[in-house]
Amino acid sequence: MASFFRWRIADKIIPVLKKTSTYDELLRPSVVSTFVRVNRSSGKQPQLFIPLEKLTDILPQKDNLMNPKEFVRLLRNQGLPTAEGFIDITLNESPLSVVFTVDKHVFSKIILMDICSNDEIMAKSSCLFQKVSPKKVIVDCCLPKVGETFKMAHFRSAIHANFIANINKTAGHNVTKVTHIQDWSLESAFLLTGFHHFGSKEELLQEPSQHLSEVSKAAISEYRNNQDFKNEVNHYFKKMKEGDIDIISKWNYLKNICQKQLDSIYEKIGLTFDDVLFDSSYSSEIEEIEKDLLRKKLIVIQDDGKVKVNINSDNEEDSDYIFKVEIDTSPLLEPASQNLIKHLSRFDEMVYKSYVTLEPCIILQYLFSLWYFIDKASNVMKIDIKEKRLIVLKARLMLYEATLKTLRRGLYLLGITPYETNYSPPDFVKNDVYKNNFNK
Repeated sequence: MASFFRWRIADKIIPVLKKTSTYDELLRPSVVSTFVRVNRSSGKQPQLFIPLEKLTDILPQKDNLMNPKEFVRLLRNQGLPTAEGFIDITLNESPLSVVFTVDKHVFSKIILMDICSNDEIMAKSSCLFQKVSPKKVIVDCCLPKVGETFKMAHFRSAIHANFIANINKTAGHNVTKVTHIQDWSLESAFLLTGFHHFGSKEELLQEPSQHLSEVSKAAISEYRNNQDFKNEVNHYFKKMKEGDIDIISKWNYLKNICQKQLDSIYEKIGLTFDDVLFDSSYSSEIEEIEKDLLRKKLIVIQDDGKVKVNINSDNEEDSDYIFKVEIDTSPLLEPASQNLIKHLSRFDEMVYKSYVTLEPCIILQYLFSLWYFIDKASNVMKIDIKEKRLIVLKARLMLYEATLKTLRRGLYLLGITPYETNYSPPDFVKNDVYKNNFNK
């Protein structure tokens, strides 16, 4: 990925900025490097750019930045080409930005080695996550209530929660995945009483959630129209709150059957939880909280047992670097291979953007584009074991290895287990890549 070049660009820009700005503490490499982006447009040589608007935003006085043309002139005076591979520095008028052109051979070597030499999804040298402080993150996934069928909303919640957990782990946070199941309310008494009158053990064992959902609907209808049934429901609920062993045992029987069905569903989609919480585990604490809220007139208990919350609408919302690659990537001259390498270099950008917005679709769209570039590259870069030029074969295998790793990392973030194969990189790829150093 392109963090190597982002760090180098920051190292070049900061000394020039300090000539006109007195706010040295704001001009840190960890800040400036995050503004650098890979140019997506096709060209003969890879390019990275930094919008001047981003640089002015971090300075308290907007007029502190020198004239753009003078700024570029001072950058070019540092010397071109550079050891890091920069061969040109120009000014782009629209949008106003400084463009750094990189030698495509150096760019290919750095990007492919960075991907292949790191087993982590996001390398520790990535500048985009340097400002993220590790925290404890709890991801709560919404599950169906006992007796409720598993719907698309629950599926979406599960997939999204898994993604949020994975993306936060990638950012370095300590993540705990939990879920809570509503099993302690008047609806629980509806279901228990309804199953006593309308339930079937045979249907319960075949389709637990579907059968209990039908029982719950029949019980609610009976509760509204039959006073005797209503009294029985209230009696069951009172016994549940009092901890009646017989009633609790019957309720746990229904709850455990539904829980086993849910476990099988989440096992199929590869979702696991660190902890599963039940409302019934906190029944005594909830009663005290409920009494306190009633006393403060913040809630109202309705006839159907639901809680209405009184909301006040007036409330306010509270440059040292080493790189040496034995594999020569210079044979990767085809436009298709260069476009693929450029797309691979943007993976950390997409991960960071997805982390900030918590939108998995950003990763998904990136992987769809990756598939497109892979398809184009595979049509022109054949792996021919009869290839007399071993240097070409090595370079192409290294590119495919980097692509495979990126694809697997993206699928992991989405909670998708990739198809396992017996493939492993050839020894010359592993030995030539992993023995090298690659530091900030």
